[in-house]
Amino acid sequence: MKLVDEGIFLHRIPYSETSAIVSYFTKEHGFQKFMFPGGRKKGNQLFALNIQQLTFYKRPDSDLGKLTQAESLGIVHEIPFHPLRSALAYFVAEVCQKCLNHTEKDLELYDFINHAIVQLDQLADLSHYPHWFLLQLTPYLGIQPQIETNEPQSFHLSDGVFSADFLKENSISGGEMKFLFDLIQNKPQTVERIVRRKALDALLLYYRLHVEYFGELKSKEVIDELFS
Repeated sequence: MKLVDEGIFLHRIPYSETSAIVSYFTKEHGFQKFMFPGGRKKGNQLFALNIQQLTFYKRPDSDLGKLTQAESLGIVHEIPFHPLRSALAYFVAEVCQKCLNHTEKDLELYDFINHAIVQLDQLADLSHYPHWFLLQLTPYLGIQPQIETNEPQSFHLSDGVFSADFLKENSISGGEMKFLFDLIQNKPQTVERIVRRKALDALLLYYRLHVEYFGELKSKEVIDELFS
């Protein structure tokens, strides 16, 4: 059955000299994997978070469709040409690949990721973008941190709670905790690089604790280097 949908490009694995297996989060069909004949020749189109119109064939009894056409919609302009934006796009795409690989149609989630891509393409200050994205994604995954008090002493990562209690295992406090607390309340503060780095480490540990098979991110080392 021939289908047409809008999709966000996430990942590509070479399959042959010319073909690739590609992953998208689509608007109407959720997470999808496709065999893309000639996909290895489409490198200028297949960059992380490119938003495209997809034409594909998919059988109900198969997890792998056949992608015949992927055309950019012209929404993304700066990401492929800006080293920091490109690295952050790879980071976001890797997070989505790990978290959404069983996700069915979810228009609110698709709209959020679409909005996040536009923000990444346009924002002048990207210093807290990865933290913002990870925090904003949590409600869609069912792992949104809970706020126990407006004056928390620590963020309990295992429990997912900004708590009035003091530290225990898998918890953070101090500047990195306050930075995340302010950010989750849409009150971002300017902080030192070391605080942002520790806060990002904490958020990724939070994801590893609450998202099955999340594991380590290949893009994390690049993000650390660029933000240093």
